[in-house]
This record gives sequence, C-alpha cells and structure tokens, in this order.
Amino acid sequence: MCGIAGFINTDWSLAHLKKMTGSLAHRGPDAEGFYFNEQENIGLGHRRLSILDLSAAGNQPFYSKDGRYVMVFNGEIYNFRELAFRYKLHTTTTSDTEVIIELFSQHGINIVKELNGMFAMAIWDTNEKELFIFRDRFGVKPLFYYWDEKKLAFSSELKALRTDQKIQLEINHASFGYYFHLGFIPCPHTVYKRIYKLKPGEFLRLKEKKLSRANFVCLSDFVTEDVVSDEAAAEKKVEELLLKSVERQTISDVPLGVFLSGGTDSSLITALTKEISSEKVKTFSVGFQNSAFDELPYASKIADYLGTEHHEIHITDRQMVDNLFAISDAYDEPYIIASGFPTFSISEYTRKHVTVALSGEGSDEIFMGYGFHMWAERLDKSLIRRFGNLIGKGLQLSPKVIHRQKSGMFTDIDKYFTQSHIFSNEQFYFSIDEIGRHFSSESGFSELQKFGMGFPAKRKFNAVESQAWFDINLYLVDDLLTKIDRASMHYGLEARVPFLDNELFSYVINLDSHLKLHNGTGKYILKKILYKYIPREYFDRPKWGFSPPLTKWLRSDLKAIVDQYLEPSVVKRYGIVDPEYVSFLKKQYYNGQNSLCNRIWLLTLMHLWLERNSDL
Repeated sequence: MCGIAGFINTDWSLAHLKKMTGSLAHRGPDAEGFYFNEQENIGLGHRRLSILDLSAAGNQPFYSKDGRYVMVFNGEIYNFRELAFRYKLHTTTTSDTEVIIELFSQHGINIVKELNGMFAMAIWDTNEKELFIFRDRFGVKPLFYYWDEKKLAFSSELKALRTDQKIQLEINHASFGYYFHLGFIPCPHTVYKRIYKLKPGEFLRLKEKKLSRANFVCLSDFVTEDVVSDEAAAEKKVEELLLKSVERQTISDVPLGVFLSGGTDSSLITALTKEISSEKVKTFSVGFQNSAFDELPYASKIADYLGTEHHEIHITDRQMVDNLFAISDAYDEPYIIASGFPTFSISEYTRKHVTVALSGEGSDEIFMGYGFHMWAERLDKSLIRRFGNLIGKGLQLSPKVIHRQKSGMFTDIDKYFTQSHIFSNEQFYFSIDEIGRHFSSESGFSELQKFGMGFPAKRKFNAVESQAWFDINLYLVDDLLTKIDRASMHYGLEARVPFLDNELFSYVINLDSHLKLHNGTGKYILKKILYKYIPREYFDRPKWGFSPPLTKWLRSDLKAIVDQYLEPSVVKRYGIVDPEYVSFLKKQYYNGQNSLCNRIWLLTLMHLWLERNSDL
C-alpha cells in the first residue's frame, strides 16, 4: 500500500515531483522513489508502505525486465501468485508489483481485468511515449487527476495536486449540490474545476498530448440474465468464496489484524480469519465513553467467543472533537465525516500493533443490509407511488416524531431519481427540491435534476436491486471506501476489504434478491453463514457500526464549531445557502428537532472547509 503521484508537464521539474510525492509521506512511510525524464517532461513518484517483499527489491518506481515500462503502484493484488503461475512468469522478487508490470509488458491493457485486488497505478511506455493510469473495479484505492487540455498531473490524494501554484485551483460550486444531497462529491467530480476522480474500472491514456478515458472493466459485465435462487446451494457457495477471499487477503509479510465492531460483517470476517489462520487473530475495537453507542461490550464478547487477541480503545468526546480539523483536512474536500471520527481513532491505535487490517466495507451493499433497501421495497408499490404526496402530507401531521421525520420519503418519489431520493431521505440530507429553493443557482441544482446512473442491460433489476446498485456504485465508492482509505492511510495502515473480491462479487450480484433481503431481514444469506460460527444471540441488538453520538455533540462539544461556521456573516460571505434558512434550521435543531442533525453537520463542514481554504 502506498501513495503515488506524477505528471506530464513541460513546466515542472524533479523538485515539483518530490514536493507532490512528499505530501503523501503518510501513505508510504517506508521508502520513496522517483522517475523523471526531462526530455519527455514526465515524472512518476512513489511513497512505499512495505507489505510484501520488505526488501529494497520491492521499491518503486518498478521497471519491466526489458526496460520498456516504468510503473508506480498503490494497492495489493491478491491473486498475483495465481497469475504468475498461470502465465509461467519467472520473478526475482516476491512482490505483486513485479507480476503486474511483467504481465502488462506481455499482454497489455487486457491483463488488468484479471487483477483481483485494490489498486491505482500509472505505467509509462518509454518506447511509445504513452502513459496509462488505472483504478480498480470497486474504487477501493483513490486516483485524482488534473487536466487542462495541455498538462496532466495525478495523485492518490487531492493534497498532492495542491502543492504547486501552477495548477490553477478554482472551486467547482456545482459540486456542492451533490454534497448536500449525498454527503459526498461523487466521481468524476471534485470540489475543484479541472480536477477529477478517476472512476472505478476506468483508465486514462495520454499520448501526443491527447487524453482519452475508457473502461477496462465494468461491474455490469458480471450481471447475468438469470439469478441463483437455490438457498442451500447459494449458502454453500458464498461461504466457500468468502473463505477463499479472506485466505487471499491475509497474505502479508507484516503483522495483520481485523477491525471488530461486533456487528455481522466484522464478526464474520474475524471468524473466517480464525478458520484459515495458523496464528491467533488480532482484533481491534473502538468505543465511546459515557455513550449509549458504545459497542465495545458486544465486540469483546465476540472476541472472547472466538478466542482472539483483542485490543480496544475508549475515546472521549473531547478527543474526538479535538481531531476535527485534522480529519477534515485529511479528506481534502467537503465530506460528511461523522463515522470518520472513530475510524481515524481506531486506525491510529491499530497501527501501533499491526500494519494491515481487514475491514467489512462492501457487505451491506452487495448483500442488501441497509434501510435504503427496505425502503426501496416498501415504496415499490403502485398505490404508494400514486398517492405518495398525500401520504407524506398526512405523516407531517402525525403526533409521532418518527412519522414526521419519514414524511419526506413519500414526497415526490417519482419526480427525481428514485435511488438518490431514498438514500438522501434515509440519511436526512437535503432533497433536490430543498437545494433548488434555498441554495444558490451555482450549487449544482440543474445537475442534480439530471442526476442518475445506468443499470445493467442483461436483466431488469427490481427496486431493491436498483437501490443496491446505486449504493455499490456511489455510496460505497465515494463515502465508505473514501472514509476507510483516508483514515487508515493517514497512519500508514493498510485496510483490506474481503467482501470486495472479484469472484465473490460476480457470484453474489446474481443471487436472487430474496436471498439477501428476506422478509425484512437484510443480509439474510450472510447471517445464515455467520450463525455457523457464532451463536445468533450474540447479535440480538440494533445495528449502528462505528457511529459517534453526533446529535449530542452538536449541542455540546461541537456547538461552538457550529456557531462559528454557521454564523450569518460567514454563510453570507460565501453565498451558497440562504443565511435565513440556515438560522431557521439551527433554531429548529436546538429546539429539539433531532432529524436536522445531519443537515446542520453538512452545512457546518462545508463552511469550515471554505474558511480553511479561503485562499482560493
């Protein structure tokens, strides 16, 4: 796991490359390396976190044996030994990097589709004077790039592209609409104009000053016309593929552990790791002192049952809040970082003991474990769609708070893109209509009106599958995987996600949805597997994951931050949202309307980001 940066630019030098790469030192504290060709105006930089082949032979940039290709690579390829055997490669190192560059040298772009892992990488062809940049199919590893029709620069994080004043940074106000509606800015957009996120499964190709972008693989390629409906066969196959994935992803030349929250996903990963490991599994948990959200007792019980070497840390409210600015800066752009608080804390703590940690991201999306999926099923009724607005108005008049809070779910459900409507309402973010009424015209309202995404053509998805597809392609990529990448790599910790395995995904995406969401139970087939390893009674409790008590904080420890950044003069200075509307929301929230918590938090974080980046 590493950090990469580079450019093709006549204005930049080796000093520029070192500055860009140096800003990523936290991602790779073990070594650095550079390739710079002044004649071709190309630079490739690398910061290394040593995981496989800890010797200097694994350092990058890495050259193909024939000297034609030069590569910088961030990530892990879990099937590199299988590929080396299949293609009869004779390697001189034990790293996955050598296997990638040699296979690319022999087979070109097509080989990238066969890589099972997480990666972002750049390969320079010294013969053809051609640069290729790739991002893995699930978007586990980030890749940002700057392009102004003349100059190209790329990096693992936005901050590397901000190190040089010759990159003209201009805020992309249209991105704020996505942020307020979703809590993040989705690919390919960023908070800056001319800087983009490479989409999962895409690659860039730059030759003779012409940049093209295309897919080397699409997740829709793996959707079949028919689905698997045999429950017994599905249960057996999923368990087999999960074990295989965990076995692949525990390959490491450095100490490895598992994030354990005590929920379904992390508990199953821990149990399967124990199943295939010859050593005692190390587990890591975080909890909140004096909070009803503390999951440490549940995680501890599961750790005791499985006999792990368990480590846990208690976080005080003050410790969390004191990290706000550092965490905000780590994400480089507006991002709703509520669960980022504990993720940063557990990553820092875990890194003191191991260098690699397995995490449960991806499970809820592919096995349908969210409330979004249940709402999609509820709302997919002709009567609901026909009378949704009337139902919404009726719920607004209900004496029950929960009914009033959910009224927005039924309002205008067919007016805009249904999946984002469900997602945004479930999270209590801003609706598209609210953004149109209370935010400036530059805040992407027109883009949001057209917001949508295509679905696979091989079979027609039902409403629940469509919602899950939205989550896989947007929420997972630009929220959850972003969170775990920035938090873990901030401390030089490699986080791996066994649920996002090529073979596992290709099978699970074609399971009948009733094997995932079954009579109101999400992750049905996954839980059946889990209960083979850990008794069901260990999980008879609400789901909340690594979530902090944000509602409490915004009225106590974080109240001064809210008041500072949502002060009317600050809101007016940037002109993105109506100051009177912000004041109204604050008043309602402080008067007890808890459902406004995330909206207050979104507004606070955006103005905090703007104030800390006001030089732009």
